[in-house]
Amino acid sequence: MSAPLLIGGIVLAAGAGRRAAPFDKLLATDPGGRTMLARTLAEVCGSTLDDVVLVVGHDQDRIRRAIGPAAGPTLLEAPDHAEGIAGSLRAGIAHATRLGWDAALVCLADMPLVGSVLINRLLEACRDATVQADALVPLASGRRGNPVLWNRSMFAELLALRGDTGARALLELSSTHVLSIETGDAAVLEDFDTPERLALFSRGARR
Repeated sequence: MSAPLLIGGIVLAAGAGRRAAPFDKLLATDPGGRTMLARTLAEVCGSTLDDVVLVVGHDQDRIRRAIGPAAGPTLLEAPDHAEGIAGSLRAGIAHATRLGWDAALVCLADMPLVGSVLINRLLEACRDATVQADALVPLASGRRGNPVLWNRSMFAELLALRGDTGARALLELSSTHVLSIETGDAAVLEDFDTPERLALFSRGARR
């Protein structure tokens, strides 16, 4: 019997969040007083992921204060965070490589409606021995969303990314075997990164 896959989660929270200015989107609160970051981390850490790392960068002290000393994800500084999302992603994937992860689920900190049940669905598909995919992508009514689960076969390509474009282009390559999973859950499309979207979150946006 083969050893179980080691799958970790990478939560990206290193950006400056300029689109949400003048508000700090990750520390925006819902009607119950919970921050967006706290909600995202609760779902990610509540899944069956083997490990979770939170990538920080811009004004990271505010994130450290918000999380506090309680047990939770490992905090990882992205030295190239100012470059854009690729710099943050590289830091997370380099960490995954050092720790020998077989796959990495890349989560966006401003998508707090993605629940642990949905995350576990992606993990179960990845752990299915019959599935041999470079990336697993959730769909909502046929539209690609997040988080995306990357097999270690793609780590080298992820580490080569530059700029503020993320990894979406890798999914379009003919050489990338993508397994798409229809979830029926619009949460995979719902981010909160503008003042208008933050107002919706504060009013109690739901899945």
